[in-house]
Amino acid sequence: MKHFTKILTALLCATVLCGIVVVSACANNNMQARVTELEQKITQLKTQNQNLQTAVSEKEAQITELEEENADLKEDSVDLEQLSNSLAQLQQQLNELNFEYNEYKNKNDQVVEDLEVYIQELESQLADEKQEPEVEVTVTEISQPLTLEKVYEDGLITKEDLLNIAYYYNDGEGNADYQASPLNPESLNAVIEKAIKQEFAKWYNEYCAEQHGVTTSYTEEGIAVWEYLGTYNNYVAVKIEAIDVMKPGWFSWKDIGGVSFKHCAGYEDLYLFMVEVH
Repeated sequence: MKHFTKILTALLCATVLCGIVVVSACANNNMQARVTELEQKITQLKTQNQNLQTAVSEKEAQITELEEENADLKEDSVDLEQLSNSLAQLQQQLNELNFEYNEYKNKNDQVVEDLEVYIQELESQLADEKQEPEVEVTVTEISQPLTLEKVYEDGLITKEDLLNIAYYYNDGEGNADYQASPLNPESLNAVIEKAIKQEFAKWYNEYCAEQHGVTTSYTEEGIAVWEYLGTYNNYVAVKIEAIDVMKPGWFSWKDIGGVSFKHCAGYEDLYLFMVEVH
């Protein structure tokens, strides 16, 4: 019995020791896990600290760069102020130059205007000096209106006269490379024009009665000499017609003696009058 008690006591002791060992081992494992966890946190904190130090260094570098830029801006600000002052001075000089320019321009414009007036007066005086007084004439004889074909075919005017009349009648068209001679005289004398109108009105009234059976009573007031085409061997060429006659709006080219004339079929407005004056 005593032997059994010893055995039981030994077993109990062994059990207690085992329990203590187990508890101690568990406690040790927990302690190691805690230590590992703390080491990891310490490592994380070191990493965060290193990152913060890096960020601080970067910020310090940025601050240094900004300070340098700020110093440059201060220098630029000084330069800008100097430029602004220079610009203000230049603007003032420009304003002064503009003022002087406007004064000179106004004076120049006035001079030009006065010069133009003076030139016009000189031209007017020159024209008056060149203008010959119209010679007083008396028409002693005047023919009825004659067609260009008849006058040329009868040899009363030359081929050169024909070309000259065509040049003025066609406004320079139709006969290439022909150089017209100036009209001589340059204009139609008022007395001769009046006689031509009177003769044309008389002839036209007879023409309307004979050719169309129509009685008309045209006078010189109803007749228009639209253009004077020159005087050739005492034959005065004019573009003439009754004012109220409707002229066709189209034309073709008509050949007279190898010279081209604008022509409206069935309509004639180019006539010559043999005029004698003294």
